[in-house]
Amino acid sequence: MTSQPAAAPSDRGFVFAATSPRYTIMAQRAARNLRMVMPEAQVDLFTDQDIDDPVFDQIHKVEHVWHRPKMEAMRRSRFERTVMLDADLIFLAPVWELFDILDRFEFAGCHGNVRRRGMGYADADVPRSFPVINTGVLALRRTPALTDFLQRWEDAVRDSEANLDQPTFRRMLYESDLRFVALPVEYNMMHVPALDRREPKMGAPRILHLMRLDKMEPGDPTQPFDLKECVEPKIYRHARRLLTRDWSLKDQPIGLPRMPAKKKPTAGKAVVSKGKQIKKGLRRRLNRLKSA
Repeated sequence: MTSQPAAAPSDRGFVFAATSPRYTIMAQRAARNLRMVMPEAQVDLFTDQDIDDPVFDQIHKVEHVWHRPKMEAMRRSRFERTVMLDADLIFLAPVWELFDILDRFEFAGCHGNVRRRGMGYADADVPRSFPVINTGVLALRRTPALTDFLQRWEDAVRDSEANLDQPTFRRMLYESDLRFVALPVEYNMMHVPALDRREPKMGAPRILHLMRLDKMEPGDPTQPFDLKECVEPKIYRHARRLLTRDWSLKDQPIGLPRMPAKKKPTAGKAVVSKGKQIKKGLRRRLNRLKSA
């Protein structure tokens, strides 16, 4: 069950890493979603942009500007326990328990959904049964072994000039002795259409990882992401229903306000709508008779 502290310990915090104006704006918005459900959290940003935003406790300049700044951010994080976050995330509920699992493990992340060869599944030296881990949400506790892993991972991805970091991460994790644990999918839910088929007994999503945000305009950096702009109304309503029915989130803040109720058509409009349906039905029947 989520345990909400009176004040966030100074050795535990969330870190975003983003380069370019676009992804920095996305990180600013995602951080505001996080603040909606965890206002006491420590939240830092690593970026190449010159910004001043009160949503972050500290803003750090990255030393190496490229498309994968997260490894540097994890190595340089001021926290003993860090939750590393991509910029295309929407927080729906508190996740303090991600720090607690680091009592027993050094590293944690969720399984990825994709099984393409390019994700590393063609690597003959790693069994297919060993999963790809999506690196959009990673929880880590600082140890010498993990710091060394992060540096070698960054060097390998940089040297290979690969666009994706997961295949290299998968191989290196398989070969390592790190104490890693796979998190439940609700801490990094990427396949959002499947959310509509998720039952309350399965638990509510905590973090949505919406790659569609990468294809949208970054928007206003002073405003959180609005899930209603990203998914169909039925999925939004179902996500909120899951959150309100999850026993482990009792008395906890959730990041989805109630949608306005659908307006019922007036009697006159209802009659007109029904008449149009009858008319269409008669027209289809007449066309079938003509073609017979």
